[in-house]
Amino acid sequence: MTDYISIFEEFEYLIKSYTIVEEINDKAKSVLKIKVNFIDDTSLNIYESESYISDKYKYGYQWMSKYDELIHRWDNTPHHFHISTFPFHQHIGDELNIHPSEKMTLYEVMIFIQNNLK
Repeated sequence: MTDYISIFEEFEYLIKSYTIVEEINDKAKSVLKIKVNFIDDTSLNIYESESYISDKYKYGYQWMSKYDELIHRWDNTPHHFHISTFPFHQHIGDELNIHPSEKMTLYEVMIFIQNNLK
């Protein structure tokens, strides 16, 4: 799982606060859900899940406006078969505005937000 504390320390000048919603680490799986609030009142919902039994990794990074509207989301839910980077994809500004995406990490998402924070 991601070392989110080190990443949050590196980007602390952007972060107003964060809340760990769920954190599970056991023999079968690890789950991480965090909500990050940024200095411009936007937020990032982080979801990472790894199954040690089935060797599956899922993620979702959803950046939301202060009005709770989607700005950008990256995920690997396998439901957009037509995307060339399947299962990796992104939603830009709207759930239906779907585009290819490379596999993303929390660090890459934080760099993206840093470069696009207003």
